[in-house]
Amino acid sequence: MRSQTLRRALLVYLALLIPIAWLSTKFERYQMDGDGMACMDIADLMRAHHWAGVVNGYWHPLYPAGLALAQRLFHTTRMNELHAYYVLNYIIFLASVVAMLAFVTSLDKLRKRMTPSADQNAGAGPLLGLNALRLLGVGLVVIASQRELSMAQVRPDALLQALMLAAFAMLLQSLATESLIFTPLLGFFFGLAYLAKSFAFVVALLTIAVMMLFQALLQRRRPGLVIAGGALWRWWSSRRFQDRTSLRSPDRSTASTLATPAR
Repeated sequence: MRSQTLRRALLVYLALLIPIAWLSTKFERYQMDGDGMACMDIADLMRAHHWAGVVNGYWHPLYPAGLALAQRLFHTTRMNELHAYYVLNYIIFLASVVAMLAFVTSLDKLRKRMTPSADQNAGAGPLLGLNALRLLGVGLVVIASQRELSMAQVRPDALLQALMLAAFAMLLQSLATESLIFTPLLGFFFGLAYLAKSFAFVVALLTIAVMMLFQALLQRRRPGLVIAGGALWRWWSSRRFQDRTSLRSPDRSTASTLATPAR
């Protein structure tokens, strides 16, 4: 009975979240800063095919590529381009919610796999069930979207959150199911996260190490598939890293010189 109530509450919460989040993009605006201006400038460079300015040692290309795509889809001008960026941030927010739900579902699956059979037969359940964890996870994403990861900010942090949550979901799925398909997906999402922000690089290396240790020590398996997936991701990200560091890395004071005429 309690599980059914939580499930209905989750469905109602998600149904209300979609329009309320859209309204927040209408009324919570104009939180621009220097990072947002730099991302918008790089998006302009992408649309103009000025790749020498796009590839640099400071700004990562994935989020500006999303901005450039939004410019093309909405045929933006200087007067209405922010609306297109808020729509992009809204889509990223929904992706973060989906990634959080996938992460929590994978965590619950791994928890069931690691629970001893004797406890399962005795009916000993966890403190928080699956739907309660889903509500908690989505609530944390919503709180973050109203503070540091506001949809009114033109910054890549929310995109990084969505991609890393998806990567961690693939990690837990791989550990819970021992399926081959989730290992390259783990590398794929971490590779995209690195293209959003370099912080993902260290996290990815630590995650791959933890995954290998988990399989070797707890599951008593040889982590060959994990090494293969990690090597694939490492090759892809190292190629991107070499391209980006081939040019001098600009600081914040000179980043705007990469752009077309100032806004």
